[in-house]
Amino acid sequence: MTSKHKYITRLHYKSSFGWWVRLRSAEIQKAFSDAVYGSKAESLKAAIKFRDKTMRELAKQGVPVGRKPKGHHKKPTSKSKTGVVGVTYQLRRAATGTFNKYYIGSYYPEKYQGLSKAFAVNVYGERGAFRLAKAFRREGLRSLRKRRDAIP
Repeated sequence: MTSKHKYITRLHYKSSFGWWVRLRSAEIQKAFSDAVYGSKAESLKAAIKFRDKTMRELAKQGVPVGRKPKGHHKKPTSKSKTGVVGVTYQLRRAATGTFNKYYIGSYYPEKYQGLSKAFAVNVYGERGAFRLAKAFRREGLRSLRKRRDAIP
């Protein structure tokens, strides 16, 4: 069931009730329980306040806050937003409340044991962070191949 408030949805799940704020383009979500806030109206007020504050912060940083554009389901075959297998893009909320952008390179040296490293866009720049993430994955895969080839 949806509400008339943009990006806010009413939750009815077994014994839990509340509101759910989802800003999809920024991949941010947070739930506001009626039990925690005391009533349906108070949890809605808290959800609206969170949504408005988060949207203002994202707008200041130039991060789009709307829904994902039509056709977003037509992703590259790598299932990655970057178009490169093993390299992803992520927004993370810092303790200060700002959002930092990262490119993350990852690979799996063992089954169920992934290694990853994040490269901050504000430190290395957009292209630099992307290149470093690709290089991290490439080097990790190269070391795996060497290890595999060394086994008699």
